[in-house]
Amino acid sequence: MLSITNPAVLRCLEKAAECDRRSREAKDAHAREMYRQLAENWRFLSENHQHIARMGAFLQDAPDRESETQ
Repeated sequence: MLSITNPAVLRCLEKAAECDRRSREAKDAHAREMYRQLAENWRFLSENHQHIARMGAFLQDAPDRESETQ
């Protein structure tokens, strides 16, 4: 099971799930497509938050890596 601890990522995935649900429940094709695209955007944003967190951790560890190579 996937464990997500970043609150921003979790919020984005919750919003994506909500949009997916609304897309399935929508009566007209335009609304279904709009919610499908919104869900896709929320998932993309969650990936960006994950990437930013990884880069932050990488940069935080950078001084440690520099001292090891000197």
